[in-house]
Amino acid sequence: MRVQPERQVAQHLQDLYRRNGWWKDVTFSEILEKRVYEMPDRIAFKDDRRSVTYAQLWSEVRRFAELLRRQGIGHGDVVTLQVPNRVEFPVVFFALELIGAIANKISPDLRAEELRYILDFSESKAYVCALQFKGFNYIDMFRDVRGRLPAPVLAVCVDPVSGDDVVSFAQTLSVLPEIRDEHRLYMDPDEIMRMCFTSGTTGNPKGVLHSFNTTLCAAAFLNRDMRVTKDDVFLAYLPVAL
Repeated sequence: MRVQPERQVAQHLQDLYRRNGWWKDVTFSEILEKRVYEMPDRIAFKDDRRSVTYAQLWSEVRRFAELLRRQGIGHGDVVTLQVPNRVEFPVVFFALELIGAIANKISPDLRAEELRYILDFSESKAYVCALQFKGFNYIDMFRDVRGRLPAPVLAVCVDPVSGDDVVSFAQTLSVLPEIRDEHRLYMDPDEIMRMCFTSGTTGNPKGVLHSFNTTLCAAAFLNRDMRVTKDDVFLAYLPVAL
């Protein structure tokens, strides 16, 4: 299933959403760059390992984008993320926009058969994971799955890991440059930028597609209803991949 960037919502609905101010025609990188300019030293994300400011986050995002670009991942390619609630999740997620790739977020709880099906069905070009979570080794799982896939899939681990068949972002972060502006892509707010799979309780999971507009619209409604301000801090206790 090659996901082509295209407008998915009927024109009269697009007009309605824009007229009501629900769609603001911005992307994640535009928002993030604004935060970097306004508050570079403010903490953006924190987990039990480390924290990053907006400036540090933006730098890592640009470096991860460059890593994938050098590996041949580009516009319209699907990248499957299986990363738990760690700082590296937003780094990977936001980086994909800079090369025009599509984020396919899957739960850390999924195992080999679900992973094989989703990688195959989505025609993922890359798989990004942590080395371990709750004692489970994701690299070992992927190495088992890889041989049953119809096409090669690049494996990238956000942690230090050995092996010629896996790229380690943690081991290359300090030497990777940030993606240059001439290599960066600027996605349209109506482009497909992420996909997520349903639970598949009565059959195989179904891939659901979202643009920046459909995603940020939902986030804006939640922030509005919960009266969120710039001074609030969120605790993400549910898996961010869902």
